[in-house]
Amino acid sequence: MGNKDDDAPLKADTGAFEPRDSRVSQQIWRGIFLEVVRKLEDKVLKKLSQEPLRFFRKAGLDAPGFLAPEQFDLWQKLTADDWESQCSEVSLHQFREALWAWGKHWKLTADWCLKAGFDTLRDWVLWPESLEELSWAPSIHTHEWLGLSLPSERQFSFQYPTWEFVLYLREEYEEAARIAFEAALKAYCDRIAVEAPRWGYIPIPPRKRGRKAHLPIEWLVRSRVQGWKVYEINKLYYPNSDNRWHIKKAIEEAAALIGL
Repeated sequence: MGNKDDDAPLKADTGAFEPRDSRVSQQIWRGIFLEVVRKLEDKVLKKLSQEPLRFFRKAGLDAPGFLAPEQFDLWQKLTADDWESQCSEVSLHQFREALWAWGKHWKLTADWCLKAGFDTLRDWVLWPESLEELSWAPSIHTHEWLGLSLPSERQFSFQYPTWEFVLYLREEYEEAARIAFEAALKAYCDRIAVEAPRWGYIPIPPRKRGRKAHLPIEWLVRSRVQGWKVYEINKLYYPNSDNRWHIKKAIEEAAALIGL
């Protein structure tokens, strides 16, 4: 059998804290899912850069004046039940058809998947280097709109007096600076640990060594996007044991968590 932690309930992150708000947890895992898609199946973004991008430009959505409010309004129209009447331009119909066909091909038809594609297209025309890299829009990792606050002291900084080399040996200075740095770092981490719960985060219990926290998401990508069968996933990850039931259960839970 495989590691029991491989199909343990997914946490919102693999660090020391996770958001108390389950909506934030879901948003974080959606971002992780899309990054795993990029890693395991690069054709997803390559296909997005073809017909959907061509019709995005044809519809004039790459205009410099097409700002966030207009983007939001357009997306509301494209996803409305009566979208055909709200989007009367032929070019918008063509764009919507191309984007929805992309989503259908990869089984990424959930609204948030299509929105990730839409936001990525916009980023590509604004920042061509992101198109060259075929990376998702950074907004897939954004959850501030959910109202989650962040600790006020985000950045760790450390300063230490100049080495008075006439008075101290180098070894003495380095040792003193090292001790001061470690003390400052500990104090910083202690402050963040105290403040984090006040901002909507809760501590994550220490994980068992070797836990693969993202594995269920990886299996979900294999199954949904790449079309692998459960037995094929089992063969790759557990060649010497039968974990098909655990894999199937973990895939279902991961899909439910991110809304697929």
